[in-house]
Amino acid sequence: PPATAHLLGGIAWNGARMLAAHIATRGGWAQRLSGGAETQVCELGAGTGVAGLQAAALAGPNAYVTLSDKHASLVDDLAASIRERGLGDRCGAKLYEWAVGDAAALLPAHSSATHFDLILGAECLYSLGTAGAFAAALDALAGPTTVVLISCEHRWSTAECLATLEDLGWCHEVLSEETTPPMPGDLRPARVSVMELRRRAPPDRKLPPI
Repeated sequence: PPATAHLLGGIAWNGARMLAAHIATRGGWAQRLSGGAETQVCELGAGTGVAGLQAAALAGPNAYVTLSDKHASLVDDLAASIRERGLGDRCGAKLYEWAVGDAAALLPAHSSATHFDLILGAECLYSLGTAGAFAAALDALAGPTTVVLISCEHRWSTAECLATLEDLGWCHEVLSEETTPPMPGDLRPARVSVMELRRRAPPDRKLPPI
């Protein structure tokens, strides 16, 4: 994608590459995206859009991918990347800030869907301050059958971020994990996981005694 001045969003993180590979090779997503059923996909905090663009490359005529980010410069870069790849009929880029933006506006106008079927988030849990807003975005965008796939490098804050998601009703399951080469400027290899997030089932409510 075109160069961007944004420090974090302009980097193709290892987690984004792992999530893109997962979509292409695991979980049956390549078949589902290219199949006949309508499939709405959203990438949150897309940055360079590695995972979402992979989904769009696999998408058939009934699938559509929305790449979203809160930085206008990154959304412009994402739109340019979509054009360069000739994916404009199955992919778009929109401005969206977690817990603040209009979630309904992320769904494409040509669709009657009320929620996304697949939500992606690559390296979105990078600080303690992000987890609550990320959970709020999921609450706004996900329906009962939505699948949420995320990837994250295990940093000092990762366990706390996942615990916050758990407290807010989103459980996680690790689907795959790899040790990846150091990113530029890092000294050590990184442990990166791809996870599925699920809404925690509400506890059974017992009727009060009569």
